Amino acid sequence: MVLDSVPNVWLLVLTVGAAALVVIVTLGSVPELTRVSISAPWLLFVGLALQIALEYVELPDDQIETLGYGLLMLSYALVLAFCLANLSTLGFGVIAVGVAMNMLVIGLNQGMPTKPVGNDRQGNRVRKPIERTVKHRQESDNDLLGVLGDKIVLPEPFDAVISFGDLIIGVGVCELAYYGSRRRRRRGRNRDGAATQARAAVGARRRPRVAARTAARTVGSRLPRLRVARAPPRARRMGRRCRSGAAGGWGATAPRREPGGRMPRRVRALAWRLLRSTGAR
Repeated sequence: MVLDSVPNVWLLVLTVGAAALVVIVTLGSVPELTRVSISAPWLLFVGLALQIALEYVELPDDQIETLGYGLLMLSYALVLAFCLANLSTLGFGVIAVGVAMNMLVIGLNQGMPTKPVGNDRQGNRVRKPIERTVKHRQESDNDLLGVLGDKIVLPEPFDAVISFGDLIIGVGVCELAYYGSRRRRRRGRNRDGAATQARAAVGARRRPRVAARTAARTVGSRLPRLRVARAPPRARRMGRRCRSGAAGGWGATAPRREPGGRMPRRVRALAWRLLRSTGAR
């Protein structure tokens, strides 16, 4: 995580402590938190390595705004890319917003504008000039978006000045700890059990209909079959020529049914209804 405070250690300790407290209070699972899928971790490692190097390696004054500024912005870009690569995991989106805020104010002012606050030998808070480094410089009236700089002074005994971006990063880490520590396997088993019960209920509702269809086919196959005999060709021609109901019309040459044929569907359905009404099986 990118921190812009003086000193950075206190903010790191407070953020990790708050995330651990969230997991404990919400009864989260630490093993589940360690199983959170993270993509492109090398981006985070390289970005943090550059920032640590810039904290402990002193650059000449003429290289702070050139080489140092370029390396600092590169480190922020790597950390921001790491957060964007893991946006699918809850928490990284909020962290990305905080990193972008710090990166924006540093990029506009070639350093983080910092409130000149420090402690004297007796531990009292006094105005103390900020030493110019690659990351920090003293605030001024000409700062762009100076409200996003290190202006939030933490209460004693924390000797730290942080920015709004740092607060947002801390909130994102707590969100990541909360959702990452949820027990996903147990919830998955419950969902599978509910789905199985739903499928069983649907199958139970379908069984009576399937049984009725099978019985209808069985009874219909046992009924006597009738065959429809077609009229002779000459009678059919005469029926087409004559009007309906006249002598020699189609009524006089109606088709005959003989045993052995197949019963029409409507007749079979009517027979099935009659059998059901009489109680025959």
